[in-house]
Amino acid sequence: MTGPRIREHPEDFIVDEIATVEPVDDGDHLLLQVEATDLDHHSMVQRLARAHGVDGRAVGWGGMKDKRAITRQWVTVKTDRDAAMIDDSDLKVREAMRCRRRRRPGALLGNRFEITVRGVEPTLLLQVMPKLESIAHKGLPNRFGPQRFGHRGVNPLLGRAMLAGDHEQLLRIWLGQEGPPFDDRELDRRQCFDQGRFEEALQGWPPSWHAERLALSAMHATGQASRAVAKVPGRIRKLWVDALQSMCFNAVLDHREANGMLFDIGEDDVVSVFTRFHDEVGDDEGPDRTATGPMFGRRMRSPGPSVAALEHTVLEAQGLTAEQFNEGRAAPGGARRPLMVPVLRASAESGVDDRGGFVKVRFSLPRGAYATTVLAALGLG
Repeated sequence: MTGPRIREHPEDFIVDEIATVEPVDDGDHLLLQVEATDLDHHSMVQRLARAHGVDGRAVGWGGMKDKRAITRQWVTVKTDRDAAMIDDSDLKVREAMRCRRRRRPGALLGNRFEITVRGVEPTLLLQVMPKLESIAHKGLPNRFGPQRFGHRGVNPLLGRAMLAGDHEQLLRIWLGQEGPPFDDRELDRRQCFDQGRFEEALQGWPPSWHAERLALSAMHATGQASRAVAKVPGRIRKLWVDALQSMCFNAVLDHREANGMLFDIGEDDVVSVFTRFHDEVGDDEGPDRTATGPMFGRRMRSPGPSVAALEHTVLEAQGLTAEQFNEGRAAPGGARRPLMVPVLRASAESGVDDRGGFVKVRFSLPRGAYATTVLAALGLG
């Protein structure tokens, strides 16, 4: 392989959650700081649940972390048992105390990252440092990265079909030959789907493609697209709509950047403030407030007239309307997302070890921002 490489080894991608915790002497939840190594989120939750004799639904967390990494985060377990002080090679409980509240998604301030990029010459640091200093001073455009859009980048198309209630088209894109290009190894099973040979298509999908197999089993049993889509886990259907929201957000960000409006905060903007994140990290450089962009949905806060008009114009250019995000069973809640984010405590170094040359970068980001977006801005993605 040539070019920059990340996550070649779990220790090359280290993530520490930045969160405020509220321990108490009593409380019906355990509050645990856990360290996971090359362990996916679902497996981590199930391991903690089994160790404490509870269902996985009793485990709460603030954010889902990367698998191919070493991650440290705070989770809660609703139980009256003592903490199971797990010390396995891939999962450790580092601290344990009591708290009164379940941790909910989004209940964190951000994450600290230490990322080792391999497959590069150490001298690349000379190009990385000016870019890193610039984004540390100005902030980083808060784009969603390609991982948000899924295999083949197809998730926004599936989200669009979900909002339209067009389950037949959704399945043709997801399981058939319609939509973005796919790997040649998928051709036979996709042809089987398009020809209505659902059982043969099912046999062609590997066992690890669980959601696809559920949908195909339902199509084989019923022949009804709506029932097949209903069999897909709700979290995956939500990811499709989330991806469509994210695509629209990126389009608004790109429009504002192209028109010199990305750093502006106008009287019609909804503003996001990072004061608490700055205080917790202990770094006052970089922006502490920014305008926000739309994550369209039923409960999204509306900006003032000029910004609303801009956002609706961009939305219409995508062939969409705000009403599509506000009506129907699949309509999302919606939110405002910062257009820029601070990149705090940023530093970089380079060197050579037994695995070759590398550049190592460290920085902190507020919740919802992507480390891979930072790497791309540094020419390391």
